[in-house]
Amino acid sequence: MRSTESKDAAKANETQAARTLEELGVPETLARELEGALRALGEVDAGLLVGRRFVTPDGNKHEVRVGAEPVAAAR
Repeated sequence: MRSTESKDAAKANETQAARTLEELGVPETLARELEGALRALGEVDAGLLVGRRFVTPDGNKHEVRVGAEPVAAAR
């Protein structure tokens, strides 16, 4: 394996800084729905998705942070 390829492989195995699903390219509506479902499943702690990583097409792994919980509309 060439030196450049090994550096690229090592970079792909590193976990990148936490980003929201929307920042990672997920459409806004879908990102909000996924975040709500993940909260409901108890997969979010202190604003971060627990035990999972988002892998981008280039192979980089990212921790996922979720946006603030939507405030229920006043009735």
